[in-house]
Amino acid sequence: MAEDSRTPFDVFTDVEMEEIVTTSLQELRRAGRLSPIVKWGEYNIGFVESWNKFIDCGFEGMETYEVRFFCKDIHRACFREVFGEQLKFSKANPDLNDEGPEAVDYLRGRLAEMLEAGDFTNPYLGLEVDSPVAAGRIVATFHNWEPRLHKFQFDAEKNTHVYVPLPPLDARPITHIEVDLPTGEMLIADWLRIPEFTELTNRDRTFAISHAQERVKRTIDGIQKFNLLEAYSGSSSSIVLDNGKTGRESDTLRVGRISTDDETDEQLNPDLEEAGSVGGPVWSVTMIDRADLVAVLTGELGSQEAAEKKVTELMTGGNMFDRPEVISLQPGRWHYYFLDNSINYGVRSLEQVTDALGTGMESDVMLSRSPLDLPDDLVWHVGPETPEVAPTPSL
Repeated sequence: MAEDSRTPFDVFTDVEMEEIVTTSLQELRRAGRLSPIVKWGEYNIGFVESWNKFIDCGFEGMETYEVRFFCKDIHRACFREVFGEQLKFSKANPDLNDEGPEAVDYLRGRLAEMLEAGDFTNPYLGLEVDSPVAAGRIVATFHNWEPRLHKFQFDAEKNTHVYVPLPPLDARPITHIEVDLPTGEMLIADWLRIPEFTELTNRDRTFAISHAQERVKRTIDGIQKFNLLEAYSGSSSSIVLDNGKTGRESDTLRVGRISTDDETDEQLNPDLEEAGSVGGPVWSVTMIDRADLVAVLTGELGSQEAAEKKVTELMTGGNMFDRPEVISLQPGRWHYYFLDNSINYGVRSLEQVTDALGTGMESDVMLSRSPLDLPDDLVWHVGPETPEVAPTPSL
């Protein structure tokens, strides 16, 4: 038969194995054999959401793309275990071809047994899952179809990397840090397109910015090194000052998206007026006091005159869409709040978080002359005495 001529790799990497796994999952769900994942919500792991959704409502309640990726995830978890069994077969049967029909039959049987038992317990063969919040390798194992998550981290005593149970995560969605504005003349854009500034601010700053915690660390690092206020944002944002005030009369500045009624498209808060906008290919809000930008460039270029020229060219020349908005605020001490909507998304609604920075818009960043009265579980306060400048897992 043609099937008998196929190798284990042919059989267990094609649609046939996916169908076996998919059918088994449905039977296990109907039998109540699958345990939901009730922890680790703050990691916002897509597999966790898909696993729980499948248990709650089956494939019928999932989008087509969710079903496809979910089944491929379980397939991958089985795949590694199956080929571990192939090595066992080869050692136990040295006279047989470990890629022949006998091996295929053996592995089919073992796969059926493994799916029934639901024991894929070795983290080194585990299913790698991704967290948009925390960097690092995270894997899922299964113990009688109860998922457990593990983190790969360095063990100083053993002087090697090991897997440990995934620790709780204290990842508060809003970060607060105090900043000093020497002049209050703020340049605001998605990014400040001065090549020397870009090169300097990226030098020796290796952050895995596909993860929210790393973006938070990069923002705080930029403040501490350059007094640069850079935070993740959407593709297009509005700049709003408080109560219709302008410039140096204002006590708050927010950047985000003004909320509108879904049906009428009218602003939910008609008192909010756009003082400027931020848009471009870099999904961030970048703000810096003009004096700080000149100082940073002076150190890089070796001349204040050259630095002033670069800043003037940025503000007046080139593509108008590359020019920053200029908003004049009061100089002095301000409270800077920024959020990353990947953090705690699985725990708190985005509306709960953005409303903490004022109603009427989905704010990404906020400058306030006075500190905000926010719940402790929403905000991470960063100060000189803070040993860690961003939320991290705690063992």
